[in-house]
Amino acid sequence: MAGGKRTQVRRPLRGRSRLGTRGMPRDQRMEEMLHAAARVFARRGYHAASMDEIAREADISKPLLYRYYASKEGLYIALIERAGRHLMDDVARIRREPDPAYRLEQAIGALLGFVDRYRDLWRVLFNEVVGCDSPVSRSVQAFRAQMIAGACTTIAELIGDPTPAGRRAAEPLSYALFGAGEALSRWWLEHPEVPVERVRELFLAFSLPAFRHWRGQRERRNARCADAR
Repeated sequence: MAGGKRTQVRRPLRGRSRLGTRGMPRDQRMEEMLHAAARVFARRGYHAASMDEIAREADISKPLLYRYYASKEGLYIALIERAGRHLMDDVARIRREPDPAYRLEQAIGALLGFVDRYRDLWRVLFNEVVGCDSPVSRSVQAFRAQMIAGACTTIAELIGDPTPAGRRAAEPLSYALFGAGEALSRWWLEHPEVPVERVRELFLAFSLPAFRHWRGQRERRNARCADAR
């Protein structure tokens, strides 16, 4: 109106609410921060990622991010531990299966299912070597060691020798299996159009026959030793 006071209309603010709001539970806030960090680390890599970028991705202030995680290294380790818990919980359930061949099939399915559900976390875990002797590197290696130890027990039973000597014989096969799983998963991340069932079939197609062949060799060798006595 001419000569009158102009009335200002306040419009509601749009966009995401910030995670720093007091109403959000602490656990939920930390989970959102980890999701954001996983996306940034997967996109940028450990060294190129910054706490500024992670804070922006999470839509929080950098001081709030530092209140929960004192350093980028600490945040990365928290991600590794989170990813490890998810996968090791699945593996722990599978270990109770009595049939080692079925157990191996289920473990491969769990591994690929994890990659399918948590692609950013898988990239964080296996796509980058941070340092030869850093807390981050040691955390990754500890997680891998748990996975390989479980595979070693299963493979020793699969080749028919669950003794300590059989576990030692199965150790190189466990490393080979785990390395193949990492390589196949990296390929799959670049070809997300391939369904998980097909990737599982590919993994089983070369792994199970190899272990059965190894078991047959051991049985034939043991039979020759018995005949020679």
